[in-house]
Amino acid sequence: MPHRPRHPSGFIRTHPDTATERWQGVVKCWDVAEERWRRWSEAFGHKWEVEAWVDAAKMEHRKTPGYRPPAHERLRDHLPRCLESVAPHGRAATVRAYRQMLAHSITASGDVPFDTLTPLDCPRAVKRVLAAGKSPRTARYALVVP
Repeated sequence: MPHRPRHPSGFIRTHPDTATERWQGVVKCWDVAEERWRRWSEAFGHKWEVEAWVDAAKMEHRKTPGYRPPAHERLRDHLPRCLESVAPHGRAATVRAYRQMLAHSITASGDVPFDTLTPLDCPRAVKRVLAAGKSPRTARYALVVP
């Protein structure tokens, strides 16, 4: 899945290897250069130290050149990936129908990033599909976004 925004994640837990009151922070980030997930952890004596370390590690990952937050992703990139996640669980006819519906959404609003998508974009998408000569029912498919 090329060009997929990879958001860093992290969590805090009591350290599993010690009986003492130690805390462990675990951070998982996408390595753009190697195209795989990287996971690392660090142990601290206080919970606040772990929280600061996890936040700092996630912020450091956001500075890498290939990182794009999910909000900057466009519908054109997101919708086909959603269909790929549904396809293994659905019948062929259902997947085909979803693909047709999503094609109208991509045509009408595919270049709009999520962070700039507003409620006003919905009627505009329907108007674009109607202007292309499609039926009102088909125009409603432009509003289908998983």
